[in-house]
Amino acid sequence: MFFWIRRRKLPIKIKPIGEYDPDAKGKLVVAVHPYYQSHPENSYLQGLNALIASQNGPLITLEESDKLSSTMKRYRELGRKKGAYFIETNPAELSFDDVAEFIRYFRKTPVTLIGGYYSIDTVCSELLLPRLMNGCMGKTVYELARRGIDVEIPLELTFSWKVEY
Repeated sequence: MFFWIRRRKLPIKIKPIGEYDPDAKGKLVVAVHPYYQSHPENSYLQGLNALIASQNGPLITLEESDKLSSTMKRYRELGRKKGAYFIETNPAELSFDDVAEFIRYFRKTPVTLIGGYYSIDTVCSELLLPRLMNGCMGKTVYELARRGIDVEIPLELTFSWKVEY
């Protein structure tokens, strides 16, 4: 499914669960490859599943094409009936300009970013920002920041948080 925003068709494919609702109540959450690394006894997984089951606001998930169906199934099993949007992260087709435009359409800031591998290299200077944040979530933080979108990151909802010295 393609989305039209301000009379322009976004070239990224967005697969929704339920109807599109730009006025949905609650925080906007963006999940980056949320089930890439998870174990049933893991506190990250428990927190992630609790958030998906209880969060009422929009939930945008950036997911690999081969995991998209299983992630959508998990969301449905957790009771997610609406307000979830899935964007494939095929690097050849993914445009962060379009992702940012879709995020802006919900008019909610800051965006809560969860999931993905995330690390910060504290040795690098401010001038090397792309290298400061590593991993798929680090790349997402960087790309959204470049486009003026503020994010908050609850570290307990990232599965590979670390600081590199």
